[in-house]
Amino acid sequence: MNGSECNSCKAPIIWVRTATGKVMPVDARPAEDGNMVIDDGVARVIAKGESPPVGKLRWKSHFATCPAAQSFRKKR
Repeated sequence: MNGSECNSCKAPIIWVRTATGKVMPVDARPAEDGNMVIDDGVARVIAKGESPPVGKLRWKSHFATCPAAQSFRKKR
């Protein structure tokens, strides 16, 4: 996991890979209400109400918390 900061809000983030191999910004601090776990640098979404595996923390995508997230979305 590679740490840096968001270009817009300057919050600390880490970069992780998704299961499809894309890179995604994640808040640098674990979140009790996070919907993913990070295993060997790869983010995996966990279902609502599902407990993370023993010893794993919950994380949240920075797209969900950044006030400027809309400006980073690709136009289709």
